[in-house]
Amino acid sequence: MVFFTMRQLSNKIKQHSEVEGSLRALSIKSGVSYTGLKNLRDNPDVTPDLETLVKFAKTFKLPFWRIIEMAGFDLEFSETSTIQAQRLISVMDAMPEYQSVVEHLLELDSYEVNSVLIYLETLKNHRK
Repeated sequence: MVFFTMRQLSNKIKQHSEVEGSLRALSIKSGVSYTGLKNLRDNPDVTPDLETLVKFAKTFKLPFWRIIEMAGFDLEFSETSTIQAQRLISVMDAMPEYQSVVEHLLELDSYEVNSVLIYLETLKNHRK
């Protein structure tokens, strides 16, 4: 089940190019060519190669599996894993300062992840 499409990677490129000030600045920071970034930003149906996905994971400070799914690939996680992944992503998007915590959760079993997620989601909801 794919819950991301390439459009999400395209949107992430747009978002980060605005943060960096320009697509050219993002190109310098990521090591991905300006033309390549422009092509991925403007054509969400284009699939980047693995080397580019690795660069995006480092630049966007996201787990590689998330970048792969943002590029539209189905990693075939179980239903529980998929739901937990969506919850983790939601927490990470709302509270980027907890990214390192979320990344460590990937090493825990499902029960432990769920327990920590409940806490983080409660914290996130109190911030609204």
